[in-house]
This record gives sequence, C-alpha cells and structure tokens, in this order.
Amino acid sequence: MKVMSQWLSKQWLSKLVLAFSWLAAVMVLAPAYADESPDATVKTATDKMLAVIKAGKQSHKQTPDKFYSQLLAVLEPVVAFDVIARGVMSIKYSKNASDKQVVQFTEAFKMSMVEFYGKALLKYDNEKIEVHPVNKATLKKKRVPVNMTIHAADGVTYPLTYTMFKDQKADQWKMRNVIVNGINIGKLFRTQFSEAMQQNKGDLQRVINNWTDIMKTANEKGKS
Repeated sequence: MKVMSQWLSKQWLSKLVLAFSWLAAVMVLAPAYADESPDATVKTATDKMLAVIKAGKQSHKQTPDKFYSQLLAVLEPVVAFDVIARGVMSIKYSKNASDKQVVQFTEAFKMSMVEFYGKALLKYDNEKIEVHPVNKATLKKKRVPVNMTIHAADGVTYPLTYTMFKDQKADQWKMRNVIVNGINIGKLFRTQFSEAMQQNKGDLQRVINNWTDIMKTANEKGKS
C-alpha cells in the first residue's frame, strides 16, 4: 500500500479524485447521445449531473446506502468496471484466477470505487470544468482520449485525460482508464493490487475478500 498511500497524501487529491468521479458520473446520460462524440456527450450531460450532486449533498448523511446505490446505478452502465478490474489484477494474477474469482473481484473493486469516489464527489464546490474537443481522427481508434482541465478555486489547474472506447454491443462510449495530472490511475491500482498480493503471500482469494478494507486502509494512510 506504500505507492497508493504516497499518492493519496498529495494535497490536490480531493479535487483530482473528485474530477475523476464527477466526469464518470456525468456519463450516465451517454446512451441518450450515443451518436455524439464522447466530449459532446459529457458537455450535454453536465448541467443535469450537477443536480444529482446537489441532491446527494443534502441526503447522503441520512441515507448513505441509498446515495451509493444511486451512484452505482449511474456509473455501472458507462464505466467498464470489468475491463478495469482485469487490468488491475493484471495478466500475472488473472491468468491463475477462476472465472468466479474474476467476477468476485470485479464486484469488490466496483463497490470500493463507488464508495471511494462517491465521498470525493460530495466535495464538489463549483470548480470550473473544461472539456476539450476530441480530435475527430481519434474516433476511429479503439481507445479515444478525452482531455479535460479542472480550474480550482485557488487558481490551480489540473489536467485529466480519460480513455474511452465504444462498446459496440451497448452502442455507447465507456470509460476504461484515466490519467490525472500525469498519473495513470489504472497503473496505480494495478500496483496496489500487486503489493496486496505480496503482503498476503500470493493468496488471491484473501486479497479479493479484503479488497474493500485494503482500499480503506490506503485511503486513511493518505489522509494522515
């Protein structure tokens, strides 16, 4: 958990994590704009998503389970949790995992991310979020980068790049990775998983069973 906790300790964590979760949540409306480019989909959905954030701020303390359930319902159709989870496990570990273990980890990873980013999402404080136009030539590629800039209240700007792909079956754009201020989130969590495997002496099932606690521990270390 060393790498994870070091990154989480950065002063700009809350805003950067917020931006990741916020943009991912915004994409819930993507199916309604399946024919648009990924950046146009995000721009169209922004105002409507801000209403979801406002509602969550008012009710999440009284009904946190409901808030996270609503957030999951928003994220699940548009974030490729299964693809991301396999990437976090890496071929090194997934090749020896059973189908059941892959499914178990995907569910554990999904729920830990919804809670982790949901908490950051609630910190939204009217930062200016700029979505840059996608180069049309990239739309023919398997992976399309969507670049953003977060303008924080203190004047600092943070660059983000989302890796999107077109899910042909669902006929919509889905997110599979994000690079925050030069840090590849997919690689970060892959390192986290690898460290957990080493600390648990290669016990894959134990890592899967304890993934939520592993994430919480890393998060708490980052705050200290």
